[in-house]
Amino acid sequence: MWVSTLDNRTSSICQSRDGKVYPVDRSPSPPAHPNCRSVIVPVFKDETFVDDEGIKRGLVDGMRPQVAAAGRGRTSASTNYNDWLKRQPRTFQVDVLGESKTKLFRDGGLSVGNFTDLRDNPLTLEQLRDKFPKEWKKAGLPKV
Repeated sequence: MWVSTLDNRTSSICQSRDGKVYPVDRSPSPPAHPNCRSVIVPVFKDETFVDDEGIKRGLVDGMRPQVAAAGRGRTSASTNYNDWLKRQPRTFQVDVLGESKTKLFRDGGLSVGNFTDLRDNPLTLEQLRDKFPKEWKKAGLPKV
């Protein structure tokens, strides 16, 4: 399972990978980019479950560090970056994602995983507009 740092400096690549479980023989290995702070941890069959979105998660009893809007602290180890960012104030989300992606995240219903392509490359705003026209409109972003 990919585990990324929970703070406002985490890259879009690591935001989208956080909490994903990969097959051992096809797992990407950190570092994903220069100065990457992510790690991979083993997940055993008897420690997994499938969540409401169909994503395989590890059953982890414990906490993980975070640097949230309220400062340093700890959150549940089973929290992924997307869910953690949802709990942060809008100003923090804008600091992480920028204004337009924050609108897509908050009002358009997109997750941080939608902001990268299948190879985990960040998508431009133009690419997001073309890929998610309904969500773009729902977020109230200009047609441009």
